[in-house]
Amino acid sequence: MGCTEVILKISSSTSPIIGKIHFDNIITEALVKGLPVVEYSDNTAAKEIKDIWQ
Repeated sequence: MGCTEVILKISSSTSPIIGKIHFDNIITEALVKGLPVVEYSDNTAAKEIKDIWQ
């Protein structure tokens, strides 16, 4: 199942989609180092996570 199919399936359920986080290798780097993405970097993915959290 591709990303678009997953989004369509979720959007047709009772769970709302509250945001999207684009793929970024920084997320993997932060996880490997045991750090939160939002503290490890201030890139697009980190900003998207912060926006969803607020």
